[in-house]
Amino acid sequence: MNSFDNFFCEKNALVVGGSGGIGKVISLMLAKFGANVTVHGGHASKKFDLLLREMNSISNSEFQAQKHRQIILDFAKIDLEKFDEKNSAHFAGEISSLENLKSALKKSEILCICYGPFLQKKIAQTSAQEWLWTAKLNLALPGILAGYAARFMKRRGFGRILFFGGTRTNQINGFKTNAAYAAAKTGIASLAKSFALEFAECGISTAAIFPGFVQTEYVSEKARAEYEKLLGGKKMIRADEIARAALFLLSDSNLNGTLLEMDGGWRPS
Repeated sequence: MNSFDNFFCEKNALVVGGSGGIGKVISLMLAKFGANVTVHGGHASKKFDLLLREMNSISNSEFQAQKHRQIILDFAKIDLEKFDEKNSAHFAGEISSLENLKSALKKSEILCICYGPFLQKKIAQTSAQEWLWTAKLNLALPGILAGYAARFMKRRGFGRILFFGGTRTNQINGFKTNAAYAAAKTGIASLAKSFALEFAECGISTAAIFPGFVQTEYVSEKARAEYEKLLGGKKMIRADEIARAALFLLSDSNLNGTLLEMDGGWRPS
């Protein structure tokens, strides 16, 4: 029996940004080890529906049938300043999805926030709107969602929170072509440490992963070859390798406050 089996069995997990990429593999792995997984995605698609069916088809005789579900919500359409308002008309057609997300956050014992849109632009080319958009979705949003979930985890005396930063953003570095994104993701390190400090005595542990170049369905063969050339011929990190590390961090409260850099030691030349 894998050591993960007993820990994740029948726990309620929410994976924000779990319909693709690293989040998709984490969702599948959590389902495999018995968690009841709610997967968030920004848009409806056949691929998202297939993911849910695949998760529900995972069978393990040691577990009861899990119930997995999806939430579709485009965060770019949400005014985060209104997040705490109940059933606000300001959200228009997104009300039901937002309320479903809040319900999942309340119930979540495990929260993985894999969402975070990438922006690659030099500073001089980055507009004011792009600065605000990048900071909102890559730093403010994770803080808001985790803060909301932590209130209810605290009442139960148990919780696991996992954030995701960007490549080399576990500490302060300079970036030539993605300063806005990197600055927001660098804030994730402080966010994870702060949650770990505030909620350690409440049975809640928090960690963050800072992946390098990861092979997912979003990376074309051409892009993969370019990345591996940049990596000096080394293979890109597989998404399942990141997912296994994610479950390891989630399963061990002694790793509270851990900032895990998973980039194979890569540094730009």
